[in-house]
Amino acid sequence: MRHLFIASLFFASTSAFADSASDYAAQCASCHGASGAGDGTPLPVTPANFQEAAFWSSRTDDQVKGAIKGGGASVGKSPMMPPLGAAWSDAQLDAMVAYLKTFKK
Repeated sequence: MRHLFIASLFFASTSAFADSASDYAAQCASCHGASGAGDGTPLPVTPANFQEAAFWSSRTDDQVKGAIKGGGASVGKSPMMPPLGAAWSDAQLDAMVAYLKTFKK
């Protein structure tokens, strides 16, 4: 029984990660770039570069989650970033933060 529980956690995590990659491609990559470097469509304000260690060292996971959930304006950043909290569950938001961290160099 214990092995079944551990296996189900692994597959749930893998599935959430795959969903995050798909969600990122659909909702985020156009501005933040396919590799998270902030080099998507040129905008008046440069989107966050998820590859930079400085980005991750200057904010917590909860702050990143808050920006995704409430949009850029909710955290004093660009209002061009839309809020996704109404469309994504807390679990999806947490999975997205974990996915964004994979871009870090």
